[in-house]
Amino acid sequence: MPFADFACTPFFRRELEAAKQRSTASKQVRKERETRQDKEEHPTGRLCRFCHRPLKQGPNSPHIHTGFPGVAGKYIYCPAKVFSLYQAEGMTREMTWAEFCQSSFYEAEKRRWAVEKGK
Repeated sequence: MPFADFACTPFFRRELEAAKQRSTASKQVRKERETRQDKEEHPTGRLCRFCHRPLKQGPNSPHIHTGFPGVAGKYIYCPAKVFSLYQAEGMTREMTWAEFCQSSFYEAEKRRWAVEKGK
């Protein structure tokens, strides 16, 4: 059968329409995936091993980079980690660094950090 005759058959028209629809659908899916990938922002740089937030210090960061007096090494205060460590001992919520320094858990964390750094 010559192609000109085949092109006039209902089968060919059906298949051609179906191919056009599949092409349009795949273009739409590809476009949706591209826009979805653009909207998702993944943090760059180092992440806290505990809360998986960026460790970059700044006004919006909960992490404080500091040290304990008399203990060598840099200490990075993560409110979520400290809360999980001392929740069983009576800590009721995550604290800011200033609140934590005034609490009774500060000395316990200082001792824990000194022991950990001594290893």
